Amino acid sequence: MKNDTQLRSRVPFQKTSTMDRVVLQKAFHHQSSSGKHIHEDYAVNLIREGAVEAFIQGKNLTSSPTTLLCVNPDETHAYQALTDEGYRHDTLFIKPNVLHAFLPENRHPLRFTEAAVVSPKLAALFTLLIEASPSEAPTGLEYDCMMGEFLDALFALQKLTPPEVSKSIGERAVRKAKDYMKENYHKEISLDDIIEQLDISKYHFQRLFKKSTAISVHQYLIALRIEKAKQALQSGESLAQTTYGCGFYDQSHLNRCFKRLTGMTPGRYRAFFH
Repeated sequence: MKNDTQLRSRVPFQKTSTMDRVVLQKAFHHQSSSGKHIHEDYAVNLIREGAVEAFIQGKNLTSSPTTLLCVNPDETHAYQALTDEGYRHDTLFIKPNVLHAFLPENRHPLRFTEAAVVSPKLAALFTLLIEASPSEAPTGLEYDCMMGEFLDALFALQKLTPPEVSKSIGERAVRKAKDYMKENYHKEISLDDIIEQLDISKYHFQRLFKKSTAISVHQYLIALRIEKAKQALQSGESLAQTTYGCGFYDQSHLNRCFKRLTGMTPGRYRAFFH
C-alpha cells in the first residue's frame, strides 16, 4: 500500500533564517516500517493512533498515547507498525541551535538520555505545539513561550548530557568516518575513500560501523544525504541543485531515496516551504 506523509507546517523561531526553524510534521504511515534512518535535528515524536514498536538508542520500545519518543541528532532509529492499519504520529523537529538557545550555559552538543518519556502533561503541551493551525500560527513571542514551557517540562523529566567521548580505536574510527562523510557527502564516496582516513581494515571497519550505528556505511551516507537534501529544499534550492549538491546520481536517484525515507517526493516536500 502507499505511504502518505503530510508535512503540517513550519514555524519560524527566534531567527528568520531557514536553519533556525522548528518543523512540525503530522504523518500517517501505511507501510509496516519506516526503515532505519537518522536526522540532523532533535526529534520528539508522539504516536497518535496505532500500535508501534520503536527502535531508538539500540533498544526496542513500545509506544503509548502519553509516551514521547526522543531522538538525538545523528542517532539511528526506526518505527515498526504492529498492525496492518498502520499508525499516525506527530513529530517536532528541533534544530540543535534552537534547543541549545534554551540552555545558554551549555554550548557543547547535548544528547537525550531517555529514548521514551511517559507523561500526560508533556503529551498535552506537545499537542498544543503541533495543533496550532497554519492560519492561526502563534506570534514569535507566543510560540517562544509555548516552546519554552514544553522544553522546561521535557527537561524536568529528561536529562541532557554531553555525548560520550570516543575512547576505543573502533569508536574513533566510526566517528572519523562519519565526519568524513559529513564533509564530503556531495561527492562520490567509496569505501576505499573512507578507509584511507582510518588505520583499520575495510571489513573490520564495516562490522564496527554497523555494530555502532545499526546500519551499514552506505545506508548512513544515503540518510545523511537525505537530511542535507531537506535543508536544501527548505532553503529554496531547485531539485536539480539539490540532486547534484547532495551527491545523488540524478533526480530519479534522489526521488527514490527521498520517498523511501520520508514517504513523499522531494518536489512535494519543497512545495510545503515555498
